[in-house]
Amino acid sequence: MNIDFSGLEDIDLSSLLLIILPFALLHFILLSIALIDLIRKRNQTEYFYLWIFLITFLNTLGPIVYFIFGRGRKVD
Repeated sequence: MNIDFSGLEDIDLSSLLLIILPFALLHFILLSIALIDLIRKRNQTEYFYLWIFLITFLNTLGPIVYFIFGRGRKVD
């Protein structure tokens, strides 16, 4: 298996940045909102440290999973 990377020289980095930047900004906003919400509801959330780990290390999927499954749970 031979991979040829010679075509990478023709990629315009400024146009690639215009494609990647909105997704990176959306990811940062989603991550920030999830962490702020989790910290505000620290006493009402089960498995607080597990949620921090999942939100932080599962990139975009972590905050989405938190908003679907983690917000509604309350500690009695």
